[in-house]
Amino acid sequence: KGKGKGKGKGKGKEESSENGGVQGKDTFSWVNLAEAEEPLPEVLETLLPEGILVFTNRAVGPVYSKAEAAIEHFIGDAEIEYIDDPNWEQFPAVASAVKGALGGREVGLCLAVCSAAGAWAVGASGKARNRTAAAKAALATTLAWQQIEIGQEIDYEGFPALEKAVEEVRKAREAAV
Repeated sequence: KGKGKGKGKGKGKEESSENGGVQGKDTFSWVNLAEAEEPLPEVLETLLPEGILVFTNRAVGPVYSKAEAAIEHFIGDAEIEYIDDPNWEQFPAVASAVKGALGGREVGLCLAVCSAAGAWAVGASGKARNRTAAAKAALATTLAWQQIEIGQEIDYEGFPALEKAVEEVRKAREAAV
């Protein structure tokens, strides 16, 4: 296979992975701003300090393509704010936490915030399109996690990749303890 960079805009075929769309090179993890040295972003001041992080180089698979539908499943038409911060200028506290979670890697961020649900998440990638897709996948995973935390059973019908993503963040949480 060649290593050239194509500029085509065709959708192509979605690749699937053995784990239902949670790509092996992607990271589903947690970031915690509770002990951040930098000030918290105003948009996060009233929310819990812990959020889900999704890092991807290539947002391909059902966890990304079905993220918007999963979000709507959980919160209906509640307002979501997506804020792109490719150079870490707007959210230094989040950037620092992401850098720690990614082993020192510095990559652009997209913050997804749904104040009505008390939820936030962050997508990380070098490309804006992938950051936004990762932020949506992270927010969908966050909303599912919230349901689990309050003892609600989740119907993953139509969102099997989300179940895999939730399992990934569960493993990340257990590994951190």
